[in-house]
Amino acid sequence: MLMQSEVSGMGRRILALLVDLFMLKLADIPLSRTLREMTPSPLVVLVFEFCILLIYSTVFVSRRGQTPGKIMASLRIISADGGAVTQGQAFARSVAKWTPLFAVVIALSVISPFPVDPSRMALDPNAMVPPEGLSSDNAWLADIVLYGGLVLWFILVAIARKDPDRRGLHDRIAGTLVMRLP
Repeated sequence: MLMQSEVSGMGRRILALLVDLFMLKLADIPLSRTLREMTPSPLVVLVFEFCILLIYSTVFVSRRGQTPGKIMASLRIISADGGAVTQGQAFARSVAKWTPLFAVVIALSVISPFPVDPSRMALDPNAMVPPEGLSSDNAWLADIVLYGGLVLWFILVAIARKDPDRRGLHDRIAGTLVMRLP
């Protein structure tokens, strides 16, 4: 258990998350555009982005205990026993952390009849017309997935807030702690 001065707050974690997502998006733009040229499927692009996110998080956490966002927010991930994070723990943490978010996004892209790429909508005025074979009757299913994802996110945040060490479900699964550095 961490001392109260070492427990990381939600503000620092959100700052680290936003910095990491920004850096990933900067790196992802040329890769995604290239992949979009090779395949018209937005699902393939999303799965590719999910894999890049897992690799990014796993490599930085297993080697340094910090992603660039966590470095900027003065946070470090350690094993629950106080040692360094192993590669297996880093991978398990990454999968448990990002799968709920990407599961919702991927599910929405599968059931949504509309194109995901906003540049296609800007270039083609008929892009908002559902493709043949799909109807807009799936709108209620998309709403269920979206609101279910939001409820899941609130549950995961509540789990982290209840824990004395502010451990999220992904930290509990991987056996890790996020501590604030002095």
